[in-house]
Amino acid sequence: MRNSDPSSIPSTLRESAPNGRWQVSSATALLSELLGGFELEQTAARAPIPRAVAWARVSTHLQEEKGLSIPEQLREIRKYASKHSIEIVAQFQEAASAFRHETRRTEFRRMLATAMANPEVSLVLVHDSSRFSRDGVRAQALIDELRDVGVQVVSVSEPQVDAGTPMGVFVEAITFAKNEAYSREIGFHTRKGCRANIGTRDSQTKWCYKNGGDPVWGYRAVNLRRGERRLNEPIIKRIWLLDETVTAGRPLHEWVRHCLVNVAGQGAALRELCEFCDQASITPRRRAGKWSQATWDSLLSLSSLLQYSGHGVWGVHDSRHHKRPPTEWAISRNAHPAIITAEEARAIAAVRRDLSLRKLHGSYVATSSLHYLLSGGLFRCRRCGRSMVGFSGDRYTCRTRMLGDARGGCGRGTNVRGEPVESAVIAGLQALLLHLSERGVVRDLNQQLVSAWRQERAASSVQAGPAVSEEITGEDVPVGTDDGPASPPELSRVPTVGRGGSGALRFADRPPRIDRKALAASGRLVRRVLRKGDPAASKRVLRSWVERVEFDPDELVVEVAYRIPEDVTCPTAAGTWCRAHSPALSALLVRRFAVAGRGR
Repeated sequence: MRNSDPSSIPSTLRESAPNGRWQVSSATALLSELLGGFELEQTAARAPIPRAVAWARVSTHLQEEKGLSIPEQLREIRKYASKHSIEIVAQFQEAASAFRHETRRTEFRRMLATAMANPEVSLVLVHDSSRFSRDGVRAQALIDELRDVGVQVVSVSEPQVDAGTPMGVFVEAITFAKNEAYSREIGFHTRKGCRANIGTRDSQTKWCYKNGGDPVWGYRAVNLRRGERRLNEPIIKRIWLLDETVTAGRPLHEWVRHCLVNVAGQGAALRELCEFCDQASITPRRRAGKWSQATWDSLLSLSSLLQYSGHGVWGVHDSRHHKRPPTEWAISRNAHPAIITAEEARAIAAVRRDLSLRKLHGSYVATSSLHYLLSGGLFRCRRCGRSMVGFSGDRYTCRTRMLGDARGGCGRGTNVRGEPVESAVIAGLQALLLHLSERGVVRDLNQQLVSAWRQERAASSVQAGPAVSEEITGEDVPVGTDDGPASPPELSRVPTVGRGGSGALRFADRPPRIDRKALAASGRLVRRVLRKGDPAASKRVLRSWVERVEFDPDELVVEVAYRIPEDVTCPTAAGTWCRAHSPALSALLVRRFAVAGRGR
């Protein structure tokens, strides 16, 4: 305030002071005088009313019994809002698990969109933090996104903490961990109950109970009242019965059997199955209109064939709808009326595998004359699972990326030079053959295989029951006893191959081993064919020894999984068994090497 007239300074800035100096006496008084007093009072009077959206969620009827019903949650939220002078502009509710995939939580996404898009909304009111989300990592990310746009998530039944302080961060992290741990514990006991439920038989109908969901096409769900819970709430159990609905002049379950046995079992492709059903005016199971190949692909899956043969199957997919291996499925025998027999199910599965092999062979034949040695489905992108195809003369690129298919989710950097990859695959095969030809290597591997065969043979003699046949599932599927999930006698008699105890039954006469003479002959054939450089012949040789080649565009690494050809083992078709039961051989058959990639 140098060179200024003291008389021009507001009175609230002036105080008598020695040496004629002036001091600020009060920041509030200064602000009041600068605004003229009246404006300051009006500014304070115009403080906005907080606006919020209300969110309520319940996942089970047990939560409703404990006072956590949606109406009760909304009542507590409105009570809190009234007490704190908060205006609720919208309310949303949901009856679903907080661990459900977010794309399937429609109301939850609508609530988030409303809170973020409306500039007047500053709060999301929930009954407690677990109603918002029980996935700790995702909940924290969503809350941070809301904070970025000025929206705070408030639990009306929990103490409020300042997330900006060290203690607030600590308490918030504990709350998220508590909610997630509690939800995972509920999930564990729910899965345990579901496994037990599908093996429990109804005392009157003698069929096994189901865990909910729609029955496969050809069956109908029937709810049975079996006792009461507290407060006179009925206990409802569900079973499957044949669907007798008449469609196109025949009961629906008869059409299902005809399509499975007489159409699909005779080698019809998915397109032909759709055309047959459309021409016969058979209504699809869940919607009106024409049949799709995806529907029939699902109906001919391994789990569906087991269900059509009278088995109860549960646990095929996890909570994120990823398919579990058959070894983790829960299976009950004679769980509902069968539409087809186990032998017919095995025959249909065999036909489907044959069609898949012919399709793969057709893909190979179509590309056999090209100079790309790994084309035709052998070389795949690890990021999206699609084939790496040849392009631009000397490179491989992900098929998803090349076609611009956004659904595959494959991004940049998914093409690589072909020559280094092909050379590394061939060099790895030659090194593998050289190592196997060394003295004593095959002998030591065969000793391992004999030991594993003897252990499995001893284990299979004391097992309670064999596993479900690989001819349907492709793997050993553990089953239970008469008191729980089990396999039917028809499937139990079929020997299997795999990691389970019954895998040795297929080779009951003698242990599988690697034939040194056949190995040497195969090695000479590989070297002779690769030396000639004929693309078609080289592809045939590589496909007999290479199971898959995967390119990881994130790490710029190629992984090659080799295999032992079936004609090199004794007895034949034991290559998969040998690899699964010899750790040393399994380690030899996998090689990794780095490559130089290039984004597009």
